Amino acid sequence: MSQFAEWLEQSALNNALEPSAYWIIPVIQTIHILSIAVILSSMIMVNGRLVRAGFVKQTISQTTRRFLPWMWCALAILLLTGAVLILMEPARTLGKTIFWVKMFSVVIAAMMTAILHRRVTRYPDRWEDPTVRPVVAWSAALNMLLWVVIVFAGRWIAYS
Repeated sequence: MSQFAEWLEQSALNNALEPSAYWIIPVIQTIHILSIAVILSSMIMVNGRLVRAGFVKQTISQTTRRFLPWMWCALAILLLTGAVLILMEPARTLGKTIFWVKMFSVVIAAMMTAILHRRVTRYPDRWEDPTVRPVVAWSAALNMLLWVVIVFAGRWIAYS
């Protein structure tokens, strides 16, 4: 991985961005952090509804239609800004285990959300069934835990 990080540091794109790194990095980091805030907010709303902790006047289908588009858009921005941050400082991130914990968690959390989104879209009435609630509650709790791990791992990258 260190060879790949060195190659990225020597790349033309990295060299083109380097002169303006003193202002680009803070701007990209700010957008990255705002994107994670939108994702967390959306997931709190959706997962809260799944465990009946919020928006109980709306169906789960209505709640996912309302909040998941925000989450997907923010995830795209998060991935783009993350890629730019890696490109600008590859040695700082790619060699750290905590970075890979974060990436693994992002993939798993996004997959869980995609599966949920697809199932809610296909079977909108099924989610209101009380017999499904325990499985849904565990899934929602695990999903929120993964997003919390992502936030902590992202902050820990700077300190490890």
